[in-house]
Amino acid sequence: MAFFSSDQKKSSGASKSLRKIDFGVLRALLLRGKKSKMGETEGVAGLISRPEGVGVIHLVPREGAVPLLRCCFFQALSKHQSHSWAAAEMAREFGLQKVPFVGALESNKYVILPAEAPDVPPEELSAAMRWRIKDHLDYSITEAVVEAFELPASRSGTESGRVYVAAAHEALVREYVEVFHAAKISLHSIDIFELALRNITAKLDDDAEGVGVLSLRARDGMVMVTRNKTMYLARKIDLGLERLLETLSTGRLKVEAKELANSAIVDAIALEIQRTLDYYEGHFMQNPVASLHVTPLEIPIPGLADVLSDKLGMRIKELALNSVLEFSEEFDLIAVARCLPVIGAAMGFLEGAE
Repeated sequence: MAFFSSDQKKSSGASKSLRKIDFGVLRALLLRGKKSKMGETEGVAGLISRPEGVGVIHLVPREGAVPLLRCCFFQALSKHQSHSWAAAEMAREFGLQKVPFVGALESNKYVILPAEAPDVPPEELSAAMRWRIKDHLDYSITEAVVEAFELPASRSGTESGRVYVAAAHEALVREYVEVFHAAKISLHSIDIFELALRNITAKLDDDAEGVGVLSLRARDGMVMVTRNKTMYLARKIDLGLERLLETLSTGRLKVEAKELANSAIVDAIALEIQRTLDYYEGHFMQNPVASLHVTPLEIPIPGLADVLSDKLGMRIKELALNSVLEFSEEFDLIAVARCLPVIGAAMGFLEGAE
């Protein structure tokens, strides 16, 4: 699924204001797989724009093998450097000027809401859902970019006919798209983090049994459950790596397993995981997940997965990206963590292009 796509016009008021920017035909929000041509050059690139810098990846498909992650690099910016300048320089350095690009919104740039689905054709669903969620946004619905995707049925069946709705302020989407436009690189689509990550978990061996995912970033985090390429639920949590490290006397230089085990923040994270898994099992009438994967961390905390495993009494492991991708070299793990959303978005692009 892509949150923003270049080959389908939007009819909303938000899209009219976006079309004033000369970066091509605006793309509608797509949450289901869409066939796409690969283009004249090989593979797909990804660009993530964060306050502190810009990350670029390049993913190349290979027949009969997992895709090759050809490059993964994150460039921190000084106050005098623009994101579009960095994006253009990195595209030039890695030879990606003619490769289609995908992006991914940061999780604090949008909301996901469950809602009742109206009885309309699938192609009209997103437009119809705009007015169902208008009272849940702190800005006018005319300024929103909206897309809907199916919600799996609950144990009672009451979720049948319900959807998840993703909504972002069009100004935030416009700001991100302008980075691509100013860098003169071709933007194909923008994903949201949950579904970009779903593209990765869908390739794991235990996806058929259901997998949990813990993603911790500097200031927040997310717990998600997917099964059979479907996202069942994702819960954002107000607990991040910086807050955890602030509570440790050893700081980030030397984290000890004993202190991690005694941390109230780690206990709180474990509780959020347990609540999410309990809801998944009870509400959707599913068996316990096969395992829980911890995504690469922007701030490394060795032993965190083991401590959480002991607390929850379940198998918790670091997400093994090398089981779904091949790396052309040993990339910096912090760069991989920062670029993970666009790695997932690029995997979704390749899946749709097959």
